[in-house]
Amino acid sequence: MEKGAGLPGDFVGRLLEMHQAGHPLWIHGWTHRGDRGGEAEFSGMDPVRVADRARRALLDWQDAGLPEPEGFCPPSWNLPRGSLPALFKLGFRQVDLRLGVARPGATEWSPALSTWGGNGPVATLWDRTLPLQKRILSPFGVRVALHPQDMSGTGRRSMEMVLATLL
Repeated sequence: MEKGAGLPGDFVGRLLEMHQAGHPLWIHGWTHRGDRGGEAEFSGMDPVRVADRARRALLDWQDAGLPEPEGFCPPSWNLPRGSLPALFKLGFRQVDLRLGVARPGATEWSPALSTWGGNGPVATLWDRTLPLQKRILSPFGVRVALHPQDMSGTGRRSMEMVLATLL
């Protein structure tokens, strides 16, 4: 069986610390890099290739001795709809779809707020609207999706404002 990209030991250690502190862990793609550039790893892929990459990510996860993941979140929430059955067959109980969380046979609608990423004009505009997005989407039960780097750069202040209103 072909091995995946591997997980750095310090990263695995941090994940184990977070899990011990009670945080659920999700797999977030295999490499977080798309074939067409950027971070949308599964952009333009068919469901078979998506399932193969998700399997590789799961193998890396298991090889690192990490606990069973709570779910799967594709980078940039870019995932062909036809991929859900294959991801569930791999054993993922939940898949994050940005506007909600899919489970076998059901989808719970709850949009995720996230920074755009990067420092360009579109990212800056998006990030500045996060507090407004939170107010508009709150009736739908918003979730916050963060990468460690989301708390630096242009989106930091907006994301801090959103997080402060949720506490």
